[in-house]
Amino acid sequence: MDSIIDVVGRENIDAREVILYPEGIFYRAYGFSALRFIRSLRPYQAKKHHYKKLGAEVCYLGFPQAALGGLLPEGFKAGTTAEGTVVVSGPFGALTQQEYDEWVRSIPLSVSKPRSPASDGGDVSASGGAFVGGGTQETDASFPARDVSQEAVAGSASAAEREVLRRLHGFALEAATPLECMLFLSELKKRLNGE
Repeated sequence: MDSIIDVVGRENIDAREVILYPEGIFYRAYGFSALRFIRSLRPYQAKKHHYKKLGAEVCYLGFPQAALGGLLPEGFKAGTTAEGTVVVSGPFGALTQQEYDEWVRSIPLSVSKPRSPASDGGDVSASGGAFVGGGTQETDASFPARDVSQEAVAGSASAAEREVLRRLHGFALEAATPLECMLFLSELKKRLNGE
């Protein structure tokens, strides 16, 4: 995943494109790109989270990478950059800051942090509402956290198993849709089977 500086640098209210960032088997759009995507391509439900350390409300949406081809109507095209992001161009309508701000206010705040299987830490930018997420360390009171030392895991697990354990630990189940959970488990199973 790109740094937050790169993400914010690409988000522009005057742009006529949507920038999608690959995160695991999903694409995510942030800020202005998310609103353009919803208005012109598919009315996916966006999520919003408030981050205390920045005092910013962050909006984003995500969908499986395999679905992108079926989402582009005539007149829209997608191209992959050297960095791995996907830029969708087409007849996106103009946005105003007032429209964007109203849209951000209309989205209910999520209770939990969004996850990002592609990065270890999360940052948010107050300008443009862009987000680059990280796994959450939060635990549910009904499931006490287990303290498993790195040495114990390293001694008894293969590299694939350690990777699966790391990804399971970072997966925010409470913030994921049933489809995201199913696809995440499918990806972990393939990893364990060496596919």
